Amino acid sequence: MHNTNTQLSAVQQEAVEMICVKLARICAGVDPNYTDNWRDIAGYAVLGGKLEN
Repeated sequence: MHNTNTQLSAVQQEAVEMICVKLARICAGVDPNYTDNWRDIAGYAVLGGKLEN
């Protein structure tokens, strides 16, 4: 995906894209309670927001 938002770093852009993928899986999937998707979203948010401290 081409980054049209110059405010996002490469890491933030990747995190946002992966969060979107996980949200799409939750919305279109058979089991919205599949915890791995929710955990992954939280992990990508931590990485994108540099909140790992």
